[in-house]
Amino acid sequence: MAESGLKRRADVSLTRDPAYERLSLADLRLARQVLVDEVEKVTYWRLIIRSKLERQRAARPSAARLPELRRSLADSRASRVRIALVPGGPEEPTELPDLVELLDREADRTDPRSAVLLERDLVAAEEALSAYRAELQGRTDDVTQQLIVRYREAPALALLLLPPPVESPWADVTGLRDHHRPFEPLSTSGDRIRFR
Repeated sequence: MAESGLKRRADVSLTRDPAYERLSLADLRLARQVLVDEVEKVTYWRLIIRSKLERQRAARPSAARLPELRRSLADSRASRVRIALVPGGPEEPTELPDLVELLDREADRTDPRSAVLLERDLVAAEEALSAYRAELQGRTDDVTQQLIVRYREAPALALLLLPPPVESPWADVTGLRDHHRPFEPLSTSGDRIRFR
């Protein structure tokens, strides 16, 4: 099983990266989520292109062109714009081909050269999507490392990730509201543990 970038770099001491210094903790979390979402989209696009390539190699016409697939692939045009907003990336991210055009294109069965060109373009698109996905995963690892650095510097910041307490709808019915005390962090004094 392949190791993640973070696991491979676990022995490296983590330090703050100046590229992310101006970002707040909330901005880092948002950047990470944008990257994770983009990796999922690129993975899906790659599967669509891979399916088209396999159908092409099997000399079968493509399945019905579903509007959902076209919409999904059309979103690839905006990917570079979304990702450009996340700091720490390369100046020139991986260029993606027109995936919608590739999905729509069919080889002319009377022209063998047409099939060869389509297959070549599908292979190139799949490779570009794989490279782009790897680039995004690397950037996700970088942002995750910066989050880890911040949490190590101030562990209490991790508590911000916890959801707010939810009042139970049963509290009024059971009479527990009067006895309910919201959770408070534990503190230690000497060898005793007590609530604040």
